[in-house]
Amino acid sequence: MNRYWMVLAAASLLLLTVGWLWMGARQATRRVAAFGDELWRGSRSSEAAAPAAFFESHLAEQPEVVQRYFRWSLRDGTPPARAARLELTGRIRLGRGRPWMPHRSEETIRVGDGFVWTARVAGQFPITGADIYVEGRGEMAWRLAGLLPVMRAADPDITRSARWRFVAEHFFLPGALLPGDRVLWTPLAPHRARISIEEDGIVHLMTVDFHPEGMPCQISLLRWGDFETEGGNWREIPYAVRCEGVFRNGGYSLPHQYTASWWAGTDRELSVVELEIVKAEFR
Repeated sequence: MNRYWMVLAAASLLLLTVGWLWMGARQATRRVAAFGDELWRGSRSSEAAAPAAFFESHLAEQPEVVQRYFRWSLRDGTPPARAARLELTGRIRLGRGRPWMPHRSEETIRVGDGFVWTARVAGQFPITGADIYVEGRGEMAWRLAGLLPVMRAADPDITRSARWRFVAEHFFLPGALLPGDRVLWTPLAPHRARISIEEDGIVHLMTVDFHPEGMPCQISLLRWGDFETEGGNWREIPYAVRCEGVFRNGGYSLPHQYTASWWAGTDRELSVVELEIVKAEFR
């Protein structure tokens, strides 16, 4: 009889634990989805309205390398979108010597507001979760099998790294890169330029290499991170995103495939993320 009650108590505790984890995961999923929907609708936005349409004549005084990029990325007469919603596929690995794991993901990004990236990573045990940068605050939240929390972080270092990612991913929204109060382009060579973007009062610098027709082929920066740093200390690390292929939708053109690497250009370089755009919407 005692054994019966012990088994019943253990089963009840297990059910309560699973139920508690399920409710927490469901609540977290709803919260992340709400962030994404708000970014897509622009209900969080205080950003000034974009020009009604892009025309090449707007860039007549810009360097040729900059003009080529916008001629490639924005068709004449296209409204510069303030938000994008992307479906992505690819693979990811968590460190040197770790296996590549396939994933499918979605990202919503809006100029001036932030991004939400949600993914399902199919490793030995599936991991689901999100990286977020909203209202000047970064956050990471990931669960094993959709239930068990395995990573939750939201601190100044996470925010600083997420802000850098947000700025680099402005290339998903070419209209966000048009020269203006927040954005300044400086030519460095016939097919290379430096872009500075102010976000949250901080100026972020990136070097961009282009194919002759104007498509970005590499975006280089110093990103804040702790990937394979001495003592796990956060610091600026050379980081690069290499781009291939062309994805077009309406009047917008983006690179189709992306490979992101920490310690780019050094003997420690390691690619950690590969992405391919499956679908993209703009508004």
